[in-house]
This record gives sequence, structure tokens and C-alpha cells, in this order.
Amino acid sequence: MFFINNSVNRFNERGLALDFIPRSGYHKFEEQGSLVDDALRDVFIYITYVGLCGSMAVGGIVGNILNIAVYWKHGFGESITVSLFALSVSDLCVLILFLWTGICLTPGFSSVSDTAAFVSELHFVVGGSQRMTFIRISLWIMVLIAAERCTGIMKPHNVKQVFTPVRSLVAILVISGVLVLSALPVYLGVHVGTRFSPTTNNTRLTLLRSHQLPSLSRISIVIAGLAQFLSIFCILASNSFLLLALRNRRKRWRARNIASSVLYQQERSANTESISVIPSQQSSCNSNTASENEPLSAPDISGARRCSLASLRYTRTNQRAVSTQQRNAQSLPSSSSTQNRAGGSSDAEKVNSSAPESVPAQAESSSHVTQLREIHLTSAAAATVPGRKQSKMVLILSAVTLVCFLPGVAMFCAILLEPKFGLTSRYGNLARSLWGFVSVLEVFNASINIAVYYNMSSRYKQTLRTMLGLNRRTWFRRARVGPIATL
Repeated sequence: MFFINNSVNRFNERGLALDFIPRSGYHKFEEQGSLVDDALRDVFIYITYVGLCGSMAVGGIVGNILNIAVYWKHGFGESITVSLFALSVSDLCVLILFLWTGICLTPGFSSVSDTAAFVSELHFVVGGSQRMTFIRISLWIMVLIAAERCTGIMKPHNVKQVFTPVRSLVAILVISGVLVLSALPVYLGVHVGTRFSPTTNNTRLTLLRSHQLPSLSRISIVIAGLAQFLSIFCILASNSFLLLALRNRRKRWRARNIASSVLYQQERSANTESISVIPSQQSSCNSNTASENEPLSAPDISGARRCSLASLRYTRTNQRAVSTQQRNAQSLPSSSSTQNRAGGSSDAEKVNSSAPESVPAQAESSSHVTQLREIHLTSAAAATVPGRKQSKMVLILSAVTLVCFLPGVAMFCAILLEPKFGLTSRYGNLARSLWGFVSVLEVFNASINIAVYYNMSSRYKQTLRTMLGLNRRTWFRRARVGPIATL
């Protein structure tokens, strides 16, 4: 849509005047003077659209196809997977349309044949409008992803109930339907017709404009502009809340860690005697221990949270610790009397044998508490690692989106505030040149996602490497080294 007037001279040289092209003001800025002449404008267009956008679009298409394959293999059991899959599909459509733009703006493409000329005309109306539609769909999908991640940090227990895969799919379909319908007035304002070309002396297909096209275009532009402004604002708001939530969460985690350390030091100084874990907890946390005298081995991180919480909840209370010691002290005479009746060892031998074990038992119990506390903190930190990585990935994607689309918003505001900055006004050549660089940023935003996913998601990285066969060398190396290492 931005370079309709750029092709007027090209088509007029072949005698293919287009009725749908708004010619009012096209030659005005030539007479009044402009900052950028036609030759420099064409150079900027060829560099940005044909060179930069075309080359980046090819790589971005390959990357988004890989994204779609990876998320398809992951399945759609989570709403974030549905949103990222839809974002990859939308970016793929954007890049395909940008590649079409680069082909149509290639020098001499429209002069190849009448079919090539019609494809170029069709691109200027349908391709440009639909490309902007898919760009806004990507923006609103990014809003949905940022809102879900923000809810996951602020309300972690309710995010699974609010954002389900079905609801995310319905929201994406509704967003896509509304934005596609917003571009429908532009399609209703043009129709396919035939026109006689005196240069080629034949009749060819062309696009003809209707009288309602200016009014219909205004409706479409207003809806598209509001949708883009609102999406940028929602992305900014969601990421601001996400940053605040992450900051508050980190503060709470540090305060809880400090309080736990202080409480642990107080309990350790107050309980001078040995404090051991009760047999039921010891047997549940360390089922592989042969006897009670052996040191407590560290359980797995997956089950460490349950065991450590149960043990620390018991050892942090002084009354329970004292009562445990009393119960252990009361159980010693009964066990000794039982052993004496059974012909066991004497009391003197037990005193002599238990005396040297008192100091190791105290050290052992202290090591138990320290070990359980370290396991608890390690498991709590490990549980938050995926959430932090996912939040960081969303923040990076949102930052890239804002950086790439804020210049386009600034250009749109400049056109609204300064009528001479329009595409058919005095500074039309400058506007077309700047829109070319804005388009480069849009292509970059649609192509860079695969690098962010690969570096921020270990699951995505593993799946992609498996699909591409990059782990095959490691597998052969392990298979070759494994039997030798076991000798």
C-alpha cells in the first residue's frame, strides 16, 4: 500500500494506466521541491525491500517453519505452546508477503509480462494490506503471551485455570477474525477488470478502483491504527507489571531466605544437645539406609521439597525437639532392660559404647539439619528456574517487538500530525524511504524468534537438535566410549 505511486511511471511507460491509483498530489511535490528525489527514493526502496527484507525473509521463513515443527512436536497441552505456535504461523505469513514485496519491487519485474504486471498490482493492494493485518495479529498474540506470563508470576496458582489451551486458541481466532475483517473495506473498494494497452496492443487484467474506495480506506486505516496503538500499549503495560512482579518476588525470596537463615542459627545455638530426625521421617526420607547409625543421604531433588519441609517443620520447633529427646531418653531404659533380660550386653558396656558416640551423634544431627536445609533451598530455587527462564524469554521477545514497531507508530503519528508527510504529499519520497527502513525492522522482528527460543528454552533446544540430527554425534561418541569406560 505504501508504494502504489512508486509504480505509476513504470506502468504508464507501458501504457498501463491504473484507475485504482490515487494520482492527486503525485507530481505536486516534484514542482514544490522535496528532500529526496525519485532516483534516491528508488535506491532506498531497492536496498530495503529487495535487498535487506528479501534476504532476511528467506532465513526467517526457514526459522519459522522450524518453530512450527518444534511446537507441533511438543503438543498443545499448554496454552503458552498454542500462543507460540500461532505467533510462528503469523510471522511466517508476514515474511512470505514481504518476500512477495521484494520480488514485485525488483527492477524490471513488472515489465516481463502482463501477468507479472498484474501480480505487482495485486500486491500493492492485497499484499500490502494483508501484510499489515498479519503484523497486527502477531502484536496481539504477543499481548496474550505477555499477559499469561504476567499472570503466572502474580497469580501462579490461578494461571492454569485462567489460560487454558482452548481459551488461548479461541482468543487467537477471535483476534485474527476481527483484524482480517478490518481490512475488508480495502478489498471491497477494488475489483478486477480488463483494460486495453496501446503499447502491447492487447487487453490485460488490471485492478480498478471504485468510487467508495477513499471512504472505505479511511475506515480500515482508523481500525488498523487503533488496533496497533492499543496492542503496543498493552505490551508495555503487561511487561511493566511483569517486571514489578519479578522484582517483588525476588525481594520476598531474599527476605524468606534471610529469615530462614536467622531462625536456623537461633535454633542451632539454642539446642545445644543433639537433635535428630524422628524415625518415621528418617525412614520416609531415606528408605535406603540400612540402620539408624548411618548418616542421612541426600534424597533426590524431585522429592527433596516434601522431605525437607517435613523435617524442617519438626526441627524448627523447640518444644517438639525437646519432647523428641525426652521420648528417646525414655525409650533407652526399656530397650536396655529388654536386652539384659535377653542376655545382652551389660550397662557398663553400653555407657562405654555410647559415650564416644555422643559427640559424633551431635555432629551428625547438625549435619542432618544443615543438609536438609540446603536441600530445601536448592529444591525451591530449582523449582523457580523454568518460570524465570520463561519470563526472561517473554521479556526479550516483548523488548524486540517494541523496538521494531515503535518507529512505525512514530511514522503513523507523523503522517497524522503533518499532512505534507503523506505518501502522495510534498515529502512523499522521504516517507517512502523511511517506511522501507521500518519494514526492515518488521522483518527482523519476525525472523529473530528462533534465536530467542533456542537460547532461552532448553526443551526447544533439545527438540530442535534432535530433529536436525545434531545430537547424533554425541550419541555415537557415548556408544563408542561407554564400553571402554566400563572396563
